[in-house]
Amino acid sequence: MFQTKRILENHPFRSRIKTLLPAALAVAFLMTAFSVAEFSGGNEEQEDIAAIANFETASGSSNKMNLAGSTYAPIGFVGFCYRNPQECSTESAEPVNFTEMRLTDARFDQLAQVHRKFNAAIRPLSDRKNYGRQEHWAYPTNGYGDCEDYALAKRKALSELGWPQSSLLFAEAFTEKGERHLVLIAVTDKGDYVLDNRQRAVWLWSDLHYKWLSRQSASNGRKWLKVATSG
Repeated sequence: MFQTKRILENHPFRSRIKTLLPAALAVAFLMTAFSVAEFSGGNEEQEDIAAIANFETASGSSNKMNLAGSTYAPIGFVGFCYRNPQECSTESAEPVNFTEMRLTDARFDQLAQVHRKFNAAIRPLSDRKNYGRQEHWAYPTNGYGDCEDYALAKRKALSELGWPQSSLLFAEAFTEKGERHLVLIAVTDKGDYVLDNRQRAVWLWSDLHYKWLSRQSASNGRKWLKVATSG
């Protein structure tokens, strides 16, 4: 530091150096900042990497929700089933004991693609502003919706890709902010994965810091069960 000071004092262009030095330091700082950002990547990229790693290493009973006794279905769900009984039918051609999908790389890609597609396509809007009522489940045909509308759209799209309805179930939770929230759960042999309009990636249910309340039954589409163990 002292040697640098002496060089500046003795340099024939010392006045110009002192004038340009702050600008040079600022440029150096910006170049360093951009280099760090380039190598570290954004939060979204890191989130994708974490989710993929999560899928590749998933195993164990903690990846599946522990369900207890029956509980009340959300009031919006009851109204939806009343208007669309075929959407909540308990009759199915699927085996009675089928409750999960075998999760291959291709199936996980389907989850991720459908999840991102509808997160981007639907604009968030409350039921009060969208439908003029407090709680109303519906397909977001006008391009707007809240959490359950995202979940309905994703379930329909995955069903059309061959996912059995018994593996695509709705679940209720309180978020980390204490807000009541609804998501779609994909029940697979590697765990229960959450398609959540609040999240960019698809995560295992146990990775989200939610207080889980209830989930739709796999064997009876009109029945809801309590989540026994919650984060």
